Amino acid sequence: MGQESHLPGPRLLNRLYISRLGQRTERRPDQKEIEKVDGVTIIVCCYNSEQRIERTIRHLLGQQIRSVPGWEIVLVDNKSTDRTVELVRAIWSREAEPPPLRVVHEERPGLSHARKAGVQAASHSCIVFCDDDNWLDADYVETAYQIMSRDPQIGVLGGAITPVGDAPFPPWFLTNCACFAVGAQGRVSGDISARGYVWGAGAVVRRDLLLTLYETCGGGLLVGREGSKQGSGDDSEISKWYLLAGRKLYYSEQLILSHYMPASRVRKEVLERLLNEGASATSYLNLYDAILMVLEPARFASVSVPRRLLTLARGARGLLSMTRADFRRFRRLIRCCRQARLA
Repeated sequence: MGQESHLPGPRLLNRLYISRLGQRTERRPDQKEIEKVDGVTIIVCCYNSEQRIERTIRHLLGQQIRSVPGWEIVLVDNKSTDRTVELVRAIWSREAEPPPLRVVHEERPGLSHARKAGVQAASHSCIVFCDDDNWLDADYVETAYQIMSRDPQIGVLGGAITPVGDAPFPPWFLTNCACFAVGAQGRVSGDISARGYVWGAGAVVRRDLLLTLYETCGGGLLVGREGSKQGSGDDSEISKWYLLAGRKLYYSEQLILSHYMPASRVRKEVLERLLNEGASATSYLNLYDAILMVLEPARFASVSVPRRLLTLARGARGLLSMTRADFRRFRRLIRCCRQARLA
């Protein structure tokens, strides 16, 4: 691998993000404030990941664990045809005291199916979704555990994502890097529920709600990435579920990961494909937003009336575009999320 190129993301948040990386001002939780979380499961979903998985695994094995009572790695093989699993097992065999590793095989293609299999196999109540090209900072798991333990109202936690490549990033990438899910997810650490979503890379979630929805409803409406097809929207759908259940979305500048992006991924054709695929998921996500606006009005107190009306109109269009089967699943998902809120 050649000289790596780093670039913080989006331009609006760029200078703030850079200035805070060194100081990381968010207050560390006091031990008395921590609610018990039984541990952390890192779920790594793979599809023909042999060429990129080793550095991802090395970063996971380099985690500095201090207070996490237990942690494990669940590798979900999503119908790979290469030697991904053999390579990971070989790395484990050479480690003196590696964390527990579990390999799960999911035959149905699609990132959402792989995540579902990983959640069902997980042993701990806190989940970290780590893509096969994500390099977590050494304190990622420890910090995620501390934050989720401190605040039980956090449903989904996200961090700052720095793109890393083998060559300098082109000028157009800076203004469009959010489309690739890299950059800061908030101006400062705090509640980002109004944003409506957390990127899936490095996302930290509580297992209970996801497990309930998977077992009761079978999963969501959006499949996400499927093999070599770059689908989208499935991670945003997960965020909507937690909002409907009364949980909040949270951003921490202490959580930092690098997203490895080879030159083949940083092309305008890829950007256009991401935008097109994102548009196909928008109608369903708009419907979630409209339902949230009706059921959780307090979250939208700062939203202008015209914007609320626009959200409701877009939600209505999303409803009209649904098939009957999707509508029935959507209704079950909403019901389960609201029951979780009441519980």
